[in-house]
Amino acid sequence: MKDLAKTFGKNQALRGVTFLIERREPVGLIGPNAAGKTTILNIMKGFLKPDYGEVKVFGYDPWVITSW
Repeated sequence: MKDLAKTFGKNQALRGVTFLIERREPVGLIGPNAAGKTTILNIMKGFLKPDYGEVKVFGYDPWVITSW
């Protein structure tokens, strides 16, 4: 993820989120309620489209139709 941003109406859920997870690296998302954890996961799964930023999961953009 690079410079990810997502808003819902007037509520800004994510702003400038950037991180890299290497293959086989254990990861956990922690934070308070309404911190954007579920929004990040839903964007990674392709359920939500980010307003801004770049997302790659195993080298693929979840919003580009591929033949996996």
